[in-house]
Amino acid sequence: AGAGLLIRSFERLMAEPEGFNPRSVLTLQLSLPQSRYAKPEERTGFVKQAIERIAQLPGVASASAISRLPLKAGASTRSLEIQGRATRSGEPSLDYLAITPDYFTSLGIPLERGRVFTERDDRNAPRAVIVTDSAARQFWPGEDPVGKLVKIGACAANEKDWCRVIGVVGDVHQHELSAVPQPTVYVAYAQDPWPFMSVVARTRMEPASAAGAVESAIHAVDKDLPV
Repeated sequence: AGAGLLIRSFERLMAEPEGFNPRSVLTLQLSLPQSRYAKPEERTGFVKQAIERIAQLPGVASASAISRLPLKAGASTRSLEIQGRATRSGEPSLDYLAITPDYFTSLGIPLERGRVFTERDDRNAPRAVIVTDSAARQFWPGEDPVGKLVKIGACAANEKDWCRVIGVVGDVHQHELSAVPQPTVYVAYAQDPWPFMSVVARTRMEPASAAGAVESAIHAVDKDLPV
């Protein structure tokens, strides 16, 4: 009886939609050393060059990067302030993730409303964020959050700065399949460049067979960077 219950629970867990499509996806982890990438523009420049080289490889359909992959240990959270609304004490924080353009394409995460990040969302552009469907339901029930102004993460550094919500994407099981997806906010990597990232490459071949070429593309930008 115990074995039967275990098998049924495992089947239900495996049937739970992840919110993304991990098939045909290769991931690699990077950590940019402070000695060579102390400035935000240095980190942004490296990531942009590396992703562009990877995306141009034969057999790679799309390439991007994220500060923390789904279903990996750890979390980064930020509190949320919504313009024109009093901040409520004890309000849950949102998962906070920095991504490059094409991340949602690379992992097959659907865009539900608005738009995704582009190369125009750089450090000189107005601050922008994308929220998940669960965040939209929790913080803007019965409303469309696209166009709303919030303070979160990099937007909270200056009291005069606000981030505009530009899109809503589907929920992702960021922490574990057995838990309800948490409200999440995505920011453009160019507007908050982290020193550690995971590269995500969707391939048209067996992902492992593209690993060497992807690593070479990264080392073409920085030959001394561990991958």
